[in-house]
Amino acid sequence: MLVAGTAGAVAGSLAASPPRERTAGNGELVAAALGGSCLDEEEARFALLLNAHRAAHGLPPMAASQTLSDAADHHSASMATNDYFAHDLLPDGVSWSQNMTDHGYGYDTWRGENIAAGRGGGDEVFAQWEASPHHNEAMLGTEFVAVGIGRAYWAASTYGWYWTTDFGGVADAEVVTCALPDVPLSVATLATAATVPTSTPVPVVAPTPAPWIAPTPTSVPGLPCTGRRLRLGLCTRTTGG
Repeated sequence: MLVAGTAGAVAGSLAASPPRERTAGNGELVAAALGGSCLDEEEARFALLLNAHRAAHGLPPMAASQTLSDAADHHSASMATNDYFAHDLLPDGVSWSQNMTDHGYGYDTWRGENIAAGRGGGDEVFAQWEASPHHNEAMLGTEFVAVGIGRAYWAASTYGWYWTTDFGGVADAEVVTCALPDVPLSVATLATAATVPTSTPVPVVAPTPAPWIAPTPTSVPGLPCTGRRLRLGLCTRTTGG
């Protein structure tokens, strides 16, 4: 296990050394899960940062995969609710790679994974992995063309927030965002848009806004607020840490 936080990082912010392998399967999809994960604001933010990072190194963007995001979502929720930090899913008794296959990513191709814990924001987790040579290598992997992103929060766990990114060498169906569930997320477009300069807005005098009290996030007791449950309207969660 590798401590990959920057100086002054919150204690317990971890990232495990990422595994990488080429699968030897027949490419058939083994969809053991129903799927339906979506990217929340911070997960989509991470996707934008990841592809901007790849573009800065002359690499093509990764497509945000539905199947890989389902696998990542499940892995993060498993770590959060069962309070562990490992690439293999301990309660399920399956490897990180088998988890990807079980969620529909059964292609004969390259695979990799990064995990982290202790930070909620996409910027924070990206900076953490970028500062770690092994994790940064996975994000800049030339063999990877697809990524799945999932984070989960569980207050009773050791680190609170848990993140998983799963990488693959085949781009399949694109994931959607939780805010726009009917529109596939094109991280390639997001990365390109991030480099386009915008004009300076003309200053305007705006009235003082009325005070607003944010609603208290709700959740079903005993279950973490994952992207899949957020999409189904079963919980809400705040962004950031």
